[in-house]
Amino acid sequence: MTGTGGNIGMTAVARTPNVRVMNAVAAWRAKIASAAGLIAHARVNPEQLGRRTSTLTT
Repeated sequence: MTGTGGNIGMTAVARTPNVRVMNAVAAWRAKIASAAGLIAHARVNPEQLGRRTSTLTT
């Protein structure tokens, strides 16, 4: 019902957690051993971050 001025209802279908993945060798080189270390490193070096998304389909 688009264009009629009515509200469109939305329902959450799934809830997924955020996942952070890092290459073990890169973590060792950057001396990152925990999630807190990764966040601290990201704050100091934001240009080194890469963001990816993934969609699971069946």
